Amino acid sequence: MMYDHILVRYGELTLKGANRKMFVNKLRSNVKQALMPLQGYNVKANRDRMYIEVTPEADIEEMMRRISKVFGVKSISPVMKIEKDLEVAKAQASDFAKTYAEGDSFKIDVKRSDKQFPYDTYQLTTYFRRCSFRKRTRLSSCKAFVNQITLLKQKSV
Repeated sequence: MMYDHILVRYGELTLKGANRKMFVNKLRSNVKQALMPLQGYNVKANRDRMYIEVTPEADIEEMMRRISKVFGVKSISPVMKIEKDLEVAKAQASDFAKTYAEGDSFKIDVKRSDKQFPYDTYQLTTYFRRCSFRKRTRLSSCKAFVNQITLLKQKSV
């Protein structure tokens, strides 16, 4: 499974107004500084999250290691951008499930920031779980918490 973005969640940036923008810009600058020696990325930040687009040649593991050390970063996750088309997303989820060895377990969770999307969160979660799980799994024994499927309102990350 090829990830093409890194999602960066911010820590205690509960500021309002112009101050928040200043701190987000500083955090973005610090992330870029941490990644400076590396190549194959483009950093985009918005109010709530930062997305780092990575090329196939980029060393995503090294990037994540470096980003994790930046003050103000709450968490990071490798992500894959897909179209807002259920059939495409279903194929991606199915491919993702195949990357796990038989007997391994994982959990799929869906978040939907685009409330205009025609399906609600519960329907989407059920849909993706059906197309991904090969057998029933006890969630308490999951080895991996899957990478959330997050439907964003914006067109480009």
